[in-house]
Amino acid sequence: MQLELVPLLQIQRQLHSIPRGMERFQEYLRLMLTDDRSDIRVPPLGIVNPMGKEHVTALLDAFLRLAAEGEAAHAMLQAAANLAELGGAYKVGLVVADDLRGGWTNRYASEFSLMLGGRAGLKRGWLTGIL
Repeated sequence: MQLELVPLLQIQRQLHSIPRGMERFQEYLRLMLTDDRSDIRVPPLGIVNPMGKEHVTALLDAFLRLAAEGEAAHAMLQAAANLAELGGAYKVGLVVADDLRGGWTNRYASEFSLMLGGRAGLKRGWLTGIL
């Protein structure tokens, strides 16, 4: 199995540098969807709350300081070796699900959806790590 980490934490952090409002929401859509908005380009971003508040920004900063995606890349190398016989190639993205004070996403519901049929990302060759 081939796994390619696509760094999404910094993208999410840059999104949070835009004040909450329509400009941030439009940028979120631009990042997530294809240019004609007919399909999802980056399925993991569908879990992100584009209107996340300051606690999400702080969490993203913490994950970036910890080099969470570097740790994920290391774990992916081990997983890919252990799963080599399965074949296939997937992009992997880490996203923060805002379930503390947000109304957009709930981490538990998002994880449940990915396990039981939320396969839009998988069909497009993506695996999602929810933080």
